[in-house]
Amino acid sequence: MNNKKQPAVSIIVPVYNVSMYVEKCLQALVGQSLNNMEIILVDDGSTDTSGQICDQYAEKYQNIKVIHCENNGLGMARNRGLEIASGEYVGFVDSDDFISQRMYEILYRNAIENEADISYCAWKRFTVEEPTGESIIEDDENHLQLQMWSGKEDIRQYLLDRIGRPPECREDNFYGATVCGGIFRRQLLEEYSIHFESEKVFIAEDMLFDIDVILRCRKIVHCDAVLYFYRYNPASLTTVYRLDRFEKNVILYHEMYNRLSKEFLTEDCFHSMSRYLLTVARIGIIQEAAFIKTNGRDYARKKIKEICNCKEVQTILKKYPYKLLPPKYRYLCFLEKKRAAFLILFFTEFFYLKRKKHDT
Repeated sequence: MNNKKQPAVSIIVPVYNVSMYVEKCLQALVGQSLNNMEIILVDDGSTDTSGQICDQYAEKYQNIKVIHCENNGLGMARNRGLEIASGEYVGFVDSDDFISQRMYEILYRNAIENEADISYCAWKRFTVEEPTGESIIEDDENHLQLQMWSGKEDIRQYLLDRIGRPPECREDNFYGATVCGGIFRRQLLEEYSIHFESEKVFIAEDMLFDIDVILRCRKIVHCDAVLYFYRYNPASLTTVYRLDRFEKNVILYHEMYNRLSKEFLTEDCFHSMSRYLLTVARIGIIQEAAFIKTNGRDYARKKIKEICNCKEVQTILKKYPYKLLPPKYRYLCFLEKKRAAFLILFFTEFFYLKRKKHDT
């Protein structure tokens, strides 16, 4: 099992200006049913009272350590935590989220009993309009059906499913690209010097971490219990405009492809990466449609045209069997291939914005 002097799990929590939420997160951590835990709080240059709250918890609980540092972003804060982590496994929690009381007991038990390098659970989103989140907590701990992946080919396929599903599948991907729903064998991370990239360079540092660690695993276990609760802020897409959202995703696409191609380059890999880029292109188009009132219709068409003219998108649409995609995605790809920015904007406003408002 586990050396009593060594923590079973080290939990790394980057903290930045979340004084409204961080105590809820910390209460969930100190109340975990797994007793042998180390909690590392990385105050990433907070300018509110978040850092003081971390210090107060460290004074009260012996298993909490606090690092105060200049603001360098989520990925770098996690790396600072990894530098001092001593647990057999390492987990990550975002400071505005919270978790089930038995999350790490369940993840650790599944990891040990199955000799897994990674142990995952399911997660659920809730919105910022639910400040405490009690309304979405469910007693889901009895739903512990396990899936396991072992062996090189099996794990490679699992990774591809996380990046992009085959074209005939309705879902763009499985499980998502968050590291917060799992624990990772620390020895594996150290052996291969696996760390997080800066989000100042890559828009989704979790995705690159996933690629680096999953490809080096011998076994992965996943339980379907919802144990992690992620605070979702709709403002990230519909009320905060990011000028370089799609361009940053293209940079990430190339970096992901570079890392995957060192391990394998197959037709399945092409399909997975193509589905990924078509998905982020669709998200980029939705962003432009969502900000017509702010930026103007001519600007939205111009930016959509730029997405359509992206050489990577056009190359994929010439080779990728997009006609196998679900109807709505298929038609959007057809319009992108034709570079029909006017029709794309109309289609997106109707199917992705107006219908969404109607449904809610």
